[in-house]
Amino acid sequence: MLENQFGGTSLPTVGVELELQLVDASTLALRQGVDAIFAELPAELSSSVRREFHTCCVEVATDVCASVDDIRRDLKTKLHWVAGAAAHRGLLLGWGGSHPFSHWKDQEVTSDPHYRALAESFQETLRRQLTFGLHVHVGVKSGDAAIRTCDRIREHLPVLLALSANSPFWCGRATGLQSHRIEVMGSLPIGGIPPCFGDWDSFRKLVDE
Repeated sequence: MLENQFGGTSLPTVGVELELQLVDASTLALRQGVDAIFAELPAELSSSVRREFHTCCVEVATDVCASVDDIRRDLKTKLHWVAGAAAHRGLLLGWGGSHPFSHWKDQEVTSDPHYRALAESFQETLRRQLTFGLHVHVGVKSGDAAIRTCDRIREHLPVLLALSANSPFWCGRATGLQSHRIEVMGSLPIGGIPPCFGDWDSFRKLVDE
C-alpha cells in the first residue's frame, strides 16, 4: 500500500541517476565488470555508485541538488573516480540507450537479492532489458503537484523521446529506429505511458488496487 503522506520539498530539487555500460577496453563488448568496480569503491561513494540488474552496468547517482550546475559538478567528480576504477580493470564506460552488438542472452544478473527476485518473477521479459538510461528526479512540494506535473508532461513525451533517442542498434543489427530502447522497455508490465490521474489520491488509489 502506498503511504498517504507525500515526501515533498519546500523548494524544487533535482537529482540524476546515470546508468553506464561497462565495456572491454580491447573489444568494446559488454563485460561483467561491476564487481571489479565495487572492489575499489571508497566508503564515501558507497551510496552514490550502485549495481543495476545486469553486471555489465554501473549506476552513478548524484546527491539531491538545487541546480543543474550542482548536478554537473557532482557528476563530474563521481564519474572521474568511476572512470579511473574502470580503466584500472581494463574497462571503459559506455554511453547510450543500448549496446550496439553485445547480446542480452550473454549477460549475467547481479547477485543483489532484489534483482534476483525480480528475475525470478519476470524471467526472460526482464532479462532482455539490456538498456541504459539517464533518470532525472525532480522534487516538488506535494503529491498533487507531482501528479499535475506528470499529467502535463505527457503531451511533450514525443519531443523528449526524439531529443533523447540514442539506441538505433540491438544485438548487432540496425533496428530502423532511433530509439529501440523504448520498444524493449515497452514489453514490461509497468512499461508505457501512464494515464492522467488528476491528483495524488487518484494515483494512490490505483497503486493500492
